[in-house]
Amino acid sequence: MLDVCCGDCRLSNYVKKYRGVDFNDEFVKCARKKGLNVTKIDITKRNIPKSECTVMQDSLYQFIPNHEKIIKSLLKQSKKVIIAEAGITFGQSKNPVISAIAKKLTSTSRKHKERFTKRELYKLYNKFNAKK
Repeated sequence: MLDVCCGDCRLSNYVKKYRGVDFNDEFVKCARKKGLNVTKIDITKRNIPKSECTVMQDSLYQFIPNHEKIIKSLLKQSKKVIIAEAGITFGQSKNPVISAIAKKLTSTSRKHKERFTKRELYKLYNKFNAKK
């Protein structure tokens, strides 16, 4: 299994044959200290490694407006792709304090302001004939 934008590599706790890729130097360094097979890759510039199964969790929003290109790349390189993306987040809260805290806690090395709504995700998944 390939974990794209693997972050803290939480999935490695549940998968025997784990590989991860991430753009963030600190995530990659921490993963390697744990003995995990994680590579630094900018998936906007390099091909995603081939895999039987590829997972991307809560990271697709980071690639808006080029998210469809990322999905196509995932599908090209893997037999099975699982994308789990939040349709409702604290960062979208109408309470400005909650929204600001959530955005600060979830910031990454990429600049992104948009998140998907539940409706947008369903539309996107349908466009790629996704199965639930």
